[in-house]
Amino acid sequence: MKRLLTRNWIFFSVFLVSLASGCKAEDAIVAVSTNFLETAKKLVEQFDTSDGKVVLASGSTGQIFAQINQGAPYHAFLSADQLRVNELVERELAIDESQFTYAIGKICFFLAPKRTSEDKPKKRFDDLSIERIAIANPRIAPYGAAAIEALESVGWEKEGRKGSIATAQNVGQAFAMVSSGNADAGIVALSTILLRSVPKKDYYLIPSDLHEPIQQDAVLLTKGKSNSAAKRFLDYVSSEEGKAVIRSHGYNVD
Repeated sequence: MKRLLTRNWIFFSVFLVSLASGCKAEDAIVAVSTNFLETAKKLVEQFDTSDGKVVLASGSTGQIFAQINQGAPYHAFLSADQLRVNELVERELAIDESQFTYAIGKICFFLAPKRTSEDKPKKRFDDLSIERIAIANPRIAPYGAAAIEALESVGWEKEGRKGSIATAQNVGQAFAMVSSGNADAGIVALSTILLRSVPKKDYYLIPSDLHEPIQQDAVLLTKGKSNSAAKRFLDYVSSEEGKAVIRSHGYNVD
C-alpha cells in the first residue's frame, strides 16, 4: 500500500509540474469538481482572457482537497461542497473573504435505457426495486453523499431490501455505469443528465428535501492571492452573466 501511495504521489507531482509549466505567470489554474467541469468550460469560454487565461484542472472534490493540502499550484477552487472550502480557510490555504456559494446542485434518479421501456423512474425510486444502483463515492464526492441521504430517506436500508450500491469515483463515472448497462440505475447530478441530453422519461428529479443541500462554494486559494486572472474569474462566476450560465446547466443559484 505504501509503495502504491508513493507511485500515485510521483504521478500526481509530474502531472502538476506539467500543468504549471504550460501556464504563463498571469494565467490562473482553477481546480473544479467533476460535476461542474462542463459548466466551468462554458464560463471560461465567455471569460475575458486579455489579462490572463484560465486553465481548468478537474477531479472529485475530495481528491482536489487532498491535492491542495499537498501543495498543488491551484489559484482558485470551485468545490462541489462547502465543507472542504471551510476547512481550507481554517488551514489558511484559502482566503476567507473570497468564499461564496456559486451553485446549489440537484440530483436525479436515472434508469438504464434498457429498463425505461417498461419502467417509470419515479416508481422505481419510490419502491427501490432495483438490483444495482450506481453513485459517486460518498467519502470524496458530495453528490454521492447526497445520494446516500436520499436513499436512506426512502428506506433503502429496510430489512429485506435487495440490491447493492456500486460506487464510482465521481458522478460522471456513475452515469457511465448506468448508460453502459453495468448498473440498473444511478443517482447523478442533474447537470450531467442535461449535458448528456437524457430524455425526461429516463430520469426523476429527486426532491431536495430528501437530502442536505448540495451547496457548492468557490474560493480564492492562498497561492492565488496575487493572481488577477483568478480573482477576475471568480468575479465573473458570481456575476449575473455567470449565474445565467450556471442556471442553464441545471443548478440553482442564490
